[in-house]
Amino acid sequence: MNSDAVIVGRSVAIGYSDKHPSPLYTDMNFTLYRGEFTALLGVNGAGKSTLLRTLAGMQPCLGGEIRLHDRTLSTYGNRDIARHIGTVLTERNVAGGLLVEELVAMGRYPYTGFFGRLSSDDRAVIDRVMRLVGIAHKRGTYLSQLSDGERQKAFIAKALAQESDVILLDEPTAFLDLPSRIEMFVLLGEIAAHEGKAILLTTHDIEQALTLCDRLWLLSAERGLQCGTTDELIARGDVETMFCNDHITFDTTHRRFLPRK
Repeated sequence: MNSDAVIVGRSVAIGYSDKHPSPLYTDMNFTLYRGEFTALLGVNGAGKSTLLRTLAGMQPCLGGEIRLHDRTLSTYGNRDIARHIGTVLTERNVAGGLLVEELVAMGRYPYTGFFGRLSSDDRAVIDRVMRLVGIAHKRGTYLSQLSDGERQKAFIAKALAQESDVILLDEPTAFLDLPSRIEMFVLLGEIAAHEGKAILLTTHDIEQALTLCDRLWLLSAERGLQCGTTDELIARGDVETMFCNDHITFDTTHRRFLPRK
């Protein structure tokens, strides 16, 4: 395994694991690298959230193998997974009765246990990550009193408090205005680069991803999962193939979509 590779998937199948497993995709290959910011793109219903939940250990892999630090993901217990993978889901109305600092402190659970006492080291981690994401000044504020952008920063701080190598985010900019979406992408890119995290997010903010992400994972029923650096996938025409149609064209120079004339 590449020393910068944190998660590697080979011949992976994902889907629903009821009595009669129904794979959405098979033979998927991918790698998440330390220090890189990756966007998972695809149309609604493509299976992005299913892939993210499989990577987070929330639902089983239906085939192939996913390895975390060169060890099969399914062999990790829940607490061990939490020490390596932080997950931020799209939940607009959750935990409103918690203070920001209380929410972020929950990120220390993998180390203290549910009823564990926070040590001075734990509190130092909590303070550091709140400052890192720019939410420390709201530590005594209830989540219900925060803006959508501030609330997302609080949940990202909670994931960072887990001191995990990987952070997975499902549509973190879904409820944000344009300036806040840009700020969120810049923040996540800086965290990946300066904190050495492997960050993967699902998003519909395609143009932000094309400008600010190191790598892309393109997921579609027609072509499966395609992975590569942002420059590679643009140069190969994969981005244009996935998103353009008779009415939309893609400007590769400026990395933006335009009406087809």
